[in-house]
Amino acid sequence: MHIRTTAIRPVVILRLVLAVVLAAQAPLMAMGNKPSSKASATVNEQPAATTTTAADRVLCPVSKDTWVYAFRPDRNYGDGLGWKDLTDPTQDLTVPKVFLGFGGTDEKLGLFQFDTGALPPGRKPSRATLRAYNDYAGSDAALTLEAKAVLGPWEESKVTWKTRPQLGPAVSSLTLTGAIGYGQSGRWCEWDVTAVVAGWAAGKPIFGIALDPVGDAGVDRDFVCKEYAKMSGYAPQLVVEYGPPAAGQR
Repeated sequence: MHIRTTAIRPVVILRLVLAVVLAAQAPLMAMGNKPSSKASATVNEQPAATTTTAADRVLCPVSKDTWVYAFRPDRNYGDGLGWKDLTDPTQDLTVPKVFLGFGGTDEKLGLFQFDTGALPPGRKPSRATLRAYNDYAGSDAALTLEAKAVLGPWEESKVTWKTRPQLGPAVSSLTLTGAIGYGQSGRWCEWDVTAVVAGWAAGKPIFGIALDPVGDAGVDRDFVCKEYAKMSGYAPQLVVEYGPPAAGQR
C-alpha cells in the first residue's frame, strides 16, 4: 500500500497544478482577444492630434494709406485725392487712389499701416503677404515695386516727400507689366512681407510697410486706397498666416 500511494500522489498533484494554471490564464486569454478601452481611446485621439495642419490666417485691414510725391515734396495726399484719375473718363471728381511709380524727381512712393490688433503677440508668422489692388495702368511698361519696412512714425494727413520716414531694406519685389484700361478688371498684387511681420513679433516697432518703385521706371500705376468707398472691398490688406504653435507657445 505504501508503494502504491507514493506512485499515485504526484499525478494527482500535477493535475491539480495544471488546472490552477489554466484557470488563471483563461481571463487573460479572453482579454487578449479584444482591444482594451484604453487602446481604443489612443487610436481615436490620433486624428485630433494630427489634423492641426491648416495654418491660422489673420486678415489685417488697412488703417492708414497714402503716397508721397518727389515732384511735389511739400504736398500731402493722405486723403487719397489731389490727382486727376482717369479710371472712369466720365467722372469729373478725383478718385481716391495710391499712385506709385516713375522715378527720380517724379517718384511716387506708397506708405501703408495696418490694424495688427488681432495678431497673437510674440508668435512668429509662417507667411505674411501685403496685397494691393491695381485697377489702372496706362502703359505696358514694366514697373518693379519693392516692399520695405517703415522704420519711423508718420501721420497720414501730414506726411510729405520731405518728411517721409526712413525705410528698411527690400524684403521682396514684384514687377508689374501690362496695361489696365478703362472698364477693365484690375488685379490683386502681392508682396511677401514675412520678414517685416516677424520683426514685429520679435518686438520691433510697428510703423507699417512701404512700396517703393525701383529706378527710373517711367510709368506709374493706380492702386485702390481705403478712401475709395465704391471699391471698399479692394483696399490694401495684410494677410498673416501661422502654422501650429511651438510647444512653448501653446
